[in-house]
Amino acid sequence: AVGEMVNNTHANEVARSAAAAFGGDWYLLPAPGVCAGKSARDMFFHEPSVKRVIDMGKRANVAIVSVGVCHPSSIMVSSGYVTSQEISLLREHGAIGDTCCRFYDAQGRPVKSDIDNRTLGIPLDELRKVPLKIVIAGGLMKARALVGAIKGGYCDILITDRIAAVEMLRIVRDNKL
Repeated sequence: AVGEMVNNTHANEVARSAAAAFGGDWYLLPAPGVCAGKSARDMFFHEPSVKRVIDMGKRANVAIVSVGVCHPSSIMVSSGYVTSQEISLLREHGAIGDTCCRFYDAQGRPVKSDIDNRTLGIPLDELRKVPLKIVIAGGLMKARALVGAIKGGYCDILITDRIAAVEMLRIVRDNKL
């Protein structure tokens, strides 16, 4: 779990609850998802507690992630990880969503930016290699990003709500991506 408290649900609590429900273990990545700069990110990579969790993540056979939208009102902006100006630039380059603090376009292709140099989260090409990727996300605003995540190979199982599912079907039917 990476991140800060947002909407009264902390990512760490979600990870802990899921692990308890399924009899598994969970590990905290004691670092921000996106650092202030590349040098700060690189320092975290050398911290033993961070390195241990990142190394375990590279061996994971299941990844439970969420999907965000590339929008000025996104959690990435409200958490302070990126600025609304950076979101605007990403959108100009086609970004519609993110997972693991990594942005992608409507076809699921990574949208590269300076943010990648500040991000601790797993790169999208490595996420794609995880044998089972479970995405938990919902809401009308996330439908396009969810379709992009599926097209990109970042989602094998989707847990969502009816609103997102209906909109995703409409997007695919109307070939709007």
